[in-house]
Amino acid sequence: MALRLVLFDFHFTLTTSPCQLDVEVKTLVSRVLHKLSQRPGSHLKLSNITQLYETADGKYQELRAHLRDSNSALLLVDRADIVLRKLGIKVRRATLEKIVASVMEECLEDIALVPGAKEAVQQLAEDGYKLGVVSSSGYPKSIEDGLRHLGLQSYFSGIIATGSEGLAKSDPELYRRAAIEFGVLPMETANIGDDPTSDVAPAMEAGLKAIWFTGLMEESASVFGRSLEVDRIIGAKADAMVSDMLMIPKVIKQLST
Repeated sequence: MALRLVLFDFHFTLTTSPCQLDVEVKTLVSRVLHKLSQRPGSHLKLSNITQLYETADGKYQELRAHLRDSNSALLLVDRADIVLRKLGIKVRRATLEKIVASVMEECLEDIALVPGAKEAVQQLAEDGYKLGVVSSSGYPKSIEDGLRHLGLQSYFSGIIATGSEGLAKSDPELYRRAAIEFGVLPMETANIGDDPTSDVAPAMEAGLKAIWFTGLMEESASVFGRSLEVDRIIGAKADAMVSDMLMIPKVIKQLST
């Protein structure tokens, strides 16, 4: 069946953003605490703030491991709230939302396109494919802002983020939902991503075509703590492997026939 929808992962597929990934993966809560400590009337003791940051980031890793093991996902504001409460720190929801937004906004200038990504997106749009993003981001607005910042927003029909859906990217249901959200069948959809465990295997199980983007696989595996050996074993099952984003439009055409 001909393909109608092409989904892209965001980080290490369309873009690179060391700052955003550092927040999402490691330092969310310590960055939130830093901003809280600078607010007027803050009760955080600066004398032991460094130790507090380390403890917070450690508990954040415990939470991320729990979410991974339970195949679930949360928005960044919810993750921060859970860890802060474990530290005995209560922050009003509205205040916490503003702080998380501020943390992520500071990362916007750090974002950059993966070489060839813009050209691939433009060509796919010209070829008549509907385009979307499926991301593990816990702050969907950062994807919207990133696409706008890079001049790509007009090419994409929408964004599916795990934090909003409450599902991990390793859950095939996320990809079924994505196809439905964009008004097509799973078998009419292709997914492109750098992580075989999250972008290839579950997409194929959901009935999508899957393309493993290997151009930044070493960087991706390092940031997320994955084994390259395991990546290669799982990634070998993809419908296609591409190391150059400029090849994506050609591969999509081939998979459509």
